[in-house]
Amino acid sequence: MNIDIQDCKETEADVSAEFYHRCQKLGLVVKMEVKLPSKVHRSGAMRADALIFQLGEAVCAVEFKGFRKSGLDPYSRQFRAYSGLGIPFFLCCGSGEIDATLDDVVALADLNV
Repeated sequence: MNIDIQDCKETEADVSAEFYHRCQKLGLVVKMEVKLPSKVHRSGAMRADALIFQLGEAVCAVEFKGFRKSGLDPYSRQFRAYSGLGIPFFLCCGSGEIDATLDDVVALADLNV
């Protein structure tokens, strides 16, 4: 099979893997694909793409997209679920936004990394 790397689009998995790697290098405690209770989902649960912790407490969540998107629709179930967590959340759309998202996370957590 002949597959060219140029034919492979960046995916959410690519973005989240790179974000996790950079968090680890900065010494941030991050957990990926965390199942959490949700009042807006019929199942009663949601899965946060990433939760960042400081002193054992979640300080923010991150939602990843593998492509450029202007943001989460505030009327969407996903937006309402993240809003219901009671912590800030960020949207990271593609590898080009990882640095800015990490800057926001570090500033929010008031970490000296």
